[in-house]
Amino acid sequence: MRSYGKPYLDAIVKPLYRSLTLRDVLPSALIITILGLAACYWLPSVWTLNGRLGWAAAPLGAVSGVLLYGICFFATQAPMINRLSVQQLNQTLHQLFRNFSWRDILIVSCLAGVGEELLVRGALQSWLSDAINPWVGILLASLVFGLMHYLSRVYVIVTMLLGCLFGIGLYLSQSIIYVVVAHAAYDVMAFFIIVKRPHMLGLDSNDETSLLPIRDRY
Repeated sequence: MRSYGKPYLDAIVKPLYRSLTLRDVLPSALIITILGLAACYWLPSVWTLNGRLGWAAAPLGAVSGVLLYGICFFATQAPMINRLSVQQLNQTLHQLFRNFSWRDILIVSCLAGVGEELLVRGALQSWLSDAINPWVGILLASLVFGLMHYLSRVYVIVTMLLGCLFGIGLYLSQSIIYVVVAHAAYDVMAFFIIVKRPHMLGLDSNDETSLLPIRDRY
């Protein structure tokens, strides 16, 4: 039987986690945005652009997104958090997106904010809320949101929790602009730290070991 050494395995696994470019992620981001627009057009919804927040929807969304990232950033420093899993996740995200420019960050963050919120919150959550009830709609839509971001079990859990917060934000505000801007602002902050300031997360920019699959540990 053939023996597969580490160099052979690295040659197979590393390309799965190579650094991405805007060209790699733009098609899927555009597809999600188009699907979100189509779904919101066909499915009934109770939200409006500004909802209950009026002209303040966009600025409140921006502030909420930045504050949410700040809370998540400091929460990862808590003693009960498995630091190894978080560090592996952060290092892998850094390696995936380390070549992103500010233009790439802004484009991807805005498309993610618009596309994912329209599809998951604006369409799916609204439909489930109408068909079952709002809280079940939030939970199920958030589960889908987490699975859309599958990179590890930790990442699924984190994005599912974020999805719940965005879902509650839409339910309370009835404003799609609020959650779109909040999501985009969160992503801009996350990309900024991961790509431009990795040392703030204790990451080594030259360490490529996390290009291998993430090992979840609890």
